[in-house]
Amino acid sequence: MGYYSHLWFKCTNDVFPDFYKVIKKVGLKNCIVNPKQNKKYTMFEFANIKWYSDYPEVQAIDAFVDMCNQEEPKVCYIRQGENFDDIETAGDLCELDCDYYVDLIVKGFDEGKEGFPILQQTHPELVI
Repeated sequence: MGYYSHLWFKCTNDVFPDFYKVIKKVGLKNCIVNPKQNKKYTMFEFANIKWYSDYPEVQAIDAFVDMCNQEEPKVCYIRQGENFDDIETAGDLCELDCDYYVDLIVKGFDEGKEGFPILQQTHPELVI
């Protein structure tokens, strides 16, 4: 058992190869779902993952996000936990046009769904 989260990541294509190396190194490569890429961004999700700040893999990803965003925004994510009001963000969501993800989360909450409202919806194609 445990407490699970769903995460939505978005990063610029120039940092994705290094980000993927970090994800692979910490053993989370198989957690990636719904990858999408256009000329500017790569987007993907982690579904039903234990995301605790004291886990080494979480610390490695957070450190990478912080490092990439030192000079300009390049990576952001939104984490939604099982509890209705458990939402965390990292990176500059506005700068990286992550309002799409925020809209999905809010829409799910407005419909009063419990648990993972986003997982109960069909994801339309991302428009960037």
